[in-house]
Amino acid sequence: MSRSDGIVLCVIPARSGSRRVRDKNIRQLLGSPLLSYAIKSSRTAKTIDKVIVSTDSEVYAEIARRYGAEVPFLRPRELADDVPTEHVIKHAVRWVEENWGVKVSIVATVQCTSPFVEPSDIDRCVQALMEDLEADSSMTVTEVREHPAWTFYVEGKYLKPFLKVETKEEWGVSQMLPKLFIPNGMCYATRRDTLMLEGRIVGHRCVPVFVEKWRSVEIDEEMDFAIAERIGIELLLKSMGVK
Repeated sequence: MSRSDGIVLCVIPARSGSRRVRDKNIRQLLGSPLLSYAIKSSRTAKTIDKVIVSTDSEVYAEIARRYGAEVPFLRPRELADDVPTEHVIKHAVRWVEENWGVKVSIVATVQCTSPFVEPSDIDRCVQALMEDLEADSSMTVTEVREHPAWTFYVEGKYLKPFLKVETKEEWGVSQMLPKLFIPNGMCYATRRDTLMLEGRIVGHRCVPVFVEKWRSVEIDEEMDFAIAERIGIELLLKSMGVK
């Protein structure tokens, strides 16, 4: 795998605090901080050259270093609040290029809110760009749980179909509906120029990387921690041969 055009950088955004769950990104999940799962998978991924955590907290930074990530800077004040992820990743790429004297060719954004991200998920995202030179980005997706063809909104007193289109008669059978996919938040891979010049993590030619529904748990609320813990315990028991 040639690195002549620059390194593959992995950035894990980990802002301190959280609106719904206090200090969500470092909260313990099955004995380890949530942040640690993204770091471990990113460091194990074969396509990644450097793994850095972008945070505004020295406490978070120390935890990230403990699990093997580099934290070469703390975010500036203007990026410490709830800002678009694109701004955070652009800042990280710019800092690395200016201070380390290297060129970034691809940046992988790995979210620490997805504890079941695997090294292979990250590798598949990066490899998608290495194999398809016309693609500008890739991201992990999973099939939607609730198809929008079955959704409604309320107008006055009555329900109205959300999709204002003529649906085919056979759509009355769910198996006949076209498959739809949604980003699961695990990983995005983006070419440098798509990010830095267009300000986009997801470009116009984005390759899907499919991930199973059961691994697509994204931690956002208290309930999500409970679901992740149950899945994690079942995986642990399975690895021990317990049925």
